[in-house]
Amino acid sequence: MTRTQTAPAPSKPTLLIVSNEIKPAGPDGKFNARHAVRTLIEAGRASGFRIVAAPFDQFHFELRRSESQPRILLGTSMVRADAAIIRITGPSIAAARMLDRSLRAQGCVMLDPYERFSGSALGKAELLMQVQGKGCDSDRVIALTLKDLERRIRQHDFGSGLKLVVKPTDGYGGTMVRWVDGTEASIGAALDMARSIKGLMPPMIIEPALDVRAEYRVYTLDMEMLGAARRIAEGPDRPANASQGAELVEERPPQAVLDAIARVPTGGLIGWDVALTGGGSAIIIERNRPPSWRHFAAVSDVDISGAVVAHLKAKVGDHRVKGADSIEIRETPRA
Repeated sequence: MTRTQTAPAPSKPTLLIVSNEIKPAGPDGKFNARHAVRTLIEAGRASGFRIVAAPFDQFHFELRRSESQPRILLGTSMVRADAAIIRITGPSIAAARMLDRSLRAQGCVMLDPYERFSGSALGKAELLMQVQGKGCDSDRVIALTLKDLERRIRQHDFGSGLKLVVKPTDGYGGTMVRWVDGTEASIGAALDMARSIKGLMPPMIIEPALDVRAEYRVYTLDMEMLGAARRIAEGPDRPANASQGAELVEERPPQAVLDAIARVPTGGLIGWDVALTGGGSAIIIERNRPPSWRHFAAVSDVDISGAVVAHLKAKVGDHRVKGADSIEIRETPRA
């Protein structure tokens, strides 16, 4: 009699979540995290992932002459995972690139493409160059010095009634956007904003204020739309950003908006900000990654975190990275 041997079921896959949105442990020993990380942890656990989540500053690197890849450690554990989400921006991006490359070499499934952490995908200035000439851009100027910024502003013909928008290439949440109407007060406010930035001034974007009929936030995952909302600013000289008081209304954007996004193919999870002008043109304002969706979740039943986790789970399948089930489970953020 021949016995049929059944292959052992694969172990529970490990999902690594690394973010500078996870804050140091509080008095109770637990980390705090923003909405996106918390909901990703919840969705990951619900889908059967083993979750390892930690702030980026808890990791460290070792490079050994005898090994072709850097060793990445979390505490005393070698970092290995079946899938990973890296939500890192700012100065840590170079180190995040090392983490991404090492995980890929192990066979780990990554949410975002490697170019997310390379120069080709960083900052608003790079996006402007990618959309240029594709019918989803507007006339813009990049100033590299404070002197050039003031000169460019003062050269503008404000007599036409067309205001300028001034913002840094590395701004976040609309907090550093300034509208300039030609008055000394508005020019001074824009220059003061640039002076207030610590360290070397980043390139500054100067662009005519658009005749905006509607503005949309659109979430895509590998260029498939997950959900969208129209953003309504508090006032005419306020950014249509939810963190700055804008109202969100769930709404499928016009086809012109979707066509504009399709002209700039970008993998991974993206939050696109697109303006629809009075003339019917769709202008890409920003490509946010990693995006947040706390305000969107308040007006929509679309489960962004669930879609992300399901996407990763499908890619992982039965494949397991050797050693991923032995990584130390850190105290995860409050869910």
